[in-house]
Amino acid sequence: MDEGTYVVSFDDDVSEICWYTPGSAALTPLPDGTLESLIFHAHGQLKRHRAYIWGLNPSMNVRNLWSDGISCRNGEINGFCYGFLNRHKEALLPVVSDTAEDAERSLRFFKEDKVVLRYRMYTGITRCFGYEEGLQKLFEGASLRERKQARKAAEELAFEQLRKLFPGQLMARRQRKTLATLAVAFRPLGGPPVPVTSVPALRQANKADSKHKGAQGASQACEEAEIIDLAFPERGAVRARAIAGGAKGSSQRDSGRERLQRRAEHGARRAS
Repeated sequence: MDEGTYVVSFDDDVSEICWYTPGSAALTPLPDGTLESLIFHAHGQLKRHRAYIWGLNPSMNVRNLWSDGISCRNGEINGFCYGFLNRHKEALLPVVSDTAEDAERSLRFFKEDKVVLRYRMYTGITRCFGYEEGLQKLFEGASLRERKQARKAAEELAFEQLRKLFPGQLMARRQRKTLATLAVAFRPLGGPPVPVTSVPALRQANKADSKHKGAQGASQACEEAEIIDLAFPERGAVRARAIAGGAKGSSQRDSGRERLQRRAEHGARRAS
C-alpha cells in the first residue's frame, strides 16, 4: 500500500454508528448517507492537525459522550471504526498481543505524533464480547464465558507488557467492572479538544452537556473550559495580556497548561 493512502476500517460486528445530542438519554443512529461525510471530514482533520489516525468515542454510555469536540489526547482508538494515513514505519505496528491491539496501536501513534483524533459525539454499536467468533475463538474454555475470561486474562498480561513499553503514557491498571471494560488506563496527555465547527459552538455545547451529566460532568466541563480558553484565547485578550505582561503573559499561560495537566492526571489517578 502506498505511503499516505487513506484507509478506513470497520469491524464486521458493528451494527450502527450513532451520535449523541445534548440532553439525550439515548444515542441516535446517523442518518442514511452521512457516514461518508464523516469519513471525508475526518480526513480533513488529519491533515489540519497533522495527525495520522482518527476514531470514535470508545464508549457507548451517553454519560461518556459529548455533543461537540474532537479529542486530541492520548487514548484508545477503538478498532470498531477508525481511519489512518498509511506510513511505512515498523514502530507503528502492534506486536504485543491481539487482545490489546487497539490500545497498542493508539499508544504507538500518539508516541510518534503526539496526537490522535477521536470524535467525542460518535460511537459504534458493537458486541465484541458477545459472540462465539472473533478473538473469543482463539481461547480455550468450555463455554463462551470461560473463553471471555481467558481473553481478559491475556489482555491484562498484555497491558503489563504495554506499561513497560510506554511507561509515560499509561497509569496503573484499573479495576474493571465488567469483562468488556478495557483494563488499560491512559494518561491524559495532549492538547484540548478541537471544535468541529467553531470555538464558541464548542463552548456552548460543553455548557449544555454539563447540565445533563451531574456533578462529575459539570466539573469536567468547567476544567475543559479553562483548557479551551488557554488554547483558543480571544484575540483581544491575547493582545491585552501581551501589552500588560510581555513575556510574563506567555509564561503564565504555559504554567496554566501545566497546572491543568497536573489536575487532569490527578483526577485520572483517583478514578483509576
